[in-house]
Amino acid sequence: MSVVRWALLIAVSIAAVFTVSAYLRDRERPANDHRPNRFYCVMHPQIRSPDPGTCPICHMDLVPIPAEMLGVRTRGRRGRGNVPITITLDRRQRFDIRSVGVVTRDLAPPLRAPAVVEAPDTGRSEVHVRSAGFLERVLVRQTQVHVTRGQTLALVYSPAVYEAQQSLLAAAHLGAPDVLAAAQRNVELLGLSAGDVAAVLRRGSPLRDVPVRAPASGWVTHSEAVLGSYATPEQTLYGITDLSHVWVVANVFDEDAAHLSRGMSARFSVRDASPPPRVRLGRRPPIST
Repeated sequence: MSVVRWALLIAVSIAAVFTVSAYLRDRERPANDHRPNRFYCVMHPQIRSPDPGTCPICHMDLVPIPAEMLGVRTRGRRGRGNVPITITLDRRQRFDIRSVGVVTRDLAPPLRAPAVVEAPDTGRSEVHVRSAGFLERVLVRQTQVHVTRGQTLALVYSPAVYEAQQSLLAAAHLGAPDVLAAAQRNVELLGLSAGDVAAVLRRGSPLRDVPVRAPASGWVTHSEAVLGSYATPEQTLYGITDLSHVWVVANVFDEDAAHLSRGMSARFSVRDASPPPRVRLGRRPPIST
C-alpha cells in the first residue's frame, strides 16, 4: 500500500508541476509573442489570435481573418469602435440579412399642409361697356380661353355711342379744332379707341357695332356675354386673369409656422401633375385698398 501511495503522490506532483508551468508559459506568451493575429471570432470580432482555437465568449471556432480586415484597428471612445464583419452566405440566407448603402438624410418628418392656387390681385381685370347697348356679336363665348390685350371679345350696338359718332362727324365738317377735339374726347370716353376714331373720320360714317376689347392678356375666368342681351356698365361681361405668376396659399398650424422661413423650398403636389412643381416660400404683398 505504501508503494501505491508514493506512486499516486508522485503522479499528482508531476501533474501539478506541468499545470503550473503551462500556466506560467501562457502568461508570458502575450509579452513575448509578437506574431500577428490571423484568426478571429465571427460573432465577436474583437477576439483575435495568432493560432486556431475557440472563442472564450461564445466558444465558436476561430476562422481566418479576411484580407480586407487585416490591419484594421478599433478606435473611438473608451477603446471601442467599429470593425468590418464578414458573414457567410449560408448565414445571410438563413437570417435574411440584407445590406444597403449609407445615406445622409433629414429624419425630421415632412410638413404637409393643404394649399390652393390663387392668382395675384394685380393679375385680374374685368371687362365692362362704357355705355349701355345690345350684344350684336360674341366672339369669345366660353371661359378657360386665353386672350391677348386689345383682342376683340364682342361687338355692341349702343345708341349713345352711335349718336356721339355722328356728333364727331358733324364737328369734323364744321372745321373747328376745339369742337372737333371735344367731340373726339367724348367718343373715346364712351369706349372707342384712337384707331376707331380715326377709322370713323376716314370713312365718314359712324360704326354701328362698337368693339369690346380685352384690357389685358390672360385667361377668361368669367363670362356673362350672351348674344342679343342688353349690357350695362354695371355688368361684368368678362373676367380675365393673368396666370403667368400665381400664389400657392397653404394653411399651417401655429406650432408648425416656427419651422418655416422665407425662401425655403417646398413642393406643391397636385393630382394631375407629375413630377410635382417646386415652389419657393414667400410673403404675399398687402392688398391695396
